[in-house]
Order: sequence, then C-alpha cells, then structure tokens
Amino acid sequence: VLSTLIVHPLDTLKVRLISGKGGLDDNEEDEDGNLVNADPNSKESKEGGASAFEYLSSLYDGIGAGIIKEAPASALYLGIYESARTALDTVPFFQEHILLNYILAGSIGEFIGSMTRSPAEAIKTRIQTGEYNLQEALAKVFLTPEGRKNTFDAWCTGLFRDIPHGSTQIAVFEFSKILIVNSAADIDVN
Repeated sequence: VLSTLIVHPLDTLKVRLISGKGGLDDNEEDEDGNLVNADPNSKESKEGGASAFEYLSSLYDGIGAGIIKEAPASALYLGIYESARTALDTVPFFQEHILLNYILAGSIGEFIGSMTRSPAEAIKTRIQTGEYNLQEALAKVFLTPEGRKNTFDAWCTGLFRDIPHGSTQIAVFEFSKILIVNSAADIDVN
C-alpha cells in the first residue's frame, strides 16, 4: 500500500500523458500562480484554472482503485505462490531444480493475481484520466461488452509482462533469502 501511495502520482502523470488528457506540459500558470489548462474545453479552463495544490492533489485521483488493485492481487499472488511452491516441492524434478520451482510457482501466482489486477487497473485508469467517476468507470468496465472485451484484451497482453516479472521477482527474492541465511555474517532474518 505504501509503495502505491508513493508512485501513484507518477502513474497518474503517465496515464494522462499517454491518454492525451494532460500532463504538466499541458498547463500554464496565470499571473496569480493558478494552473490554466491550454485546452479551452477542459474542466479546469471553464472553472478559471486550478491552483497548484488542486492540480497536485488531482494526481491522487483513483488512489482508492489503485490500492484495491494491488492488495487482493498481491495477496492472491503470494498465497498461490506458496501453495504452488509447496506442491512442486513434492515432485522430485522440482526438488532438484529449485530455480524452476520458484519460477513456475511465481508464474502460477502471477497468473491468478493478475485476474483481479486487470479490471481494477482499467477502473483506476479511467478515473485517473478524469473521463469517469468511480461509478461510471465500474459500469463501463463491467457492464458493457466493449469494457469487458477491452479489459480481457488488456489482461491477456499484461500477462506477457506480469508473468516474467512476477516469476523473476520471486526467484530473486528466494535466492537472496537463501544467500542471507547461508552467509557467514550474523544476520537476523526474523
């Protein structure tokens, strides 16, 4: 949750820049120091500009969806990983090839975790761009055929990124843990 709170503003800027909904470069300051969007049809321009505080706080739009996106997905990822790793530990091949055990278990965990992350990502992105509020984003993602199809397509594409990342991340973690535990240094890992 803490990492999501820290990187969410950067993610919002990225989403807004990619979507064409405005980043820092799309705003100019007036003589009073208020940010004025260069797009005359934007909400900020119609309201006479947003203060720097309002703009910065808008970078946290969608933070609730961002936290909801990460917490269940991470819990599923780690829970499924531990279960899969334990099950694979009973197979002689994976007992001899521990790296493959970590990678396969991490891949299984990431596959399952991403099933909850993808719809939440779609909702969060719609809120970050300012196109929709929470209720509209939920309806767009879950209640329209187009929203479900786009979310499914994004999930399938995301698997090509998430599975290698999740399996590599957990393998590095497990091997680091082994190195620390087996090192000559007196390090308390508990």
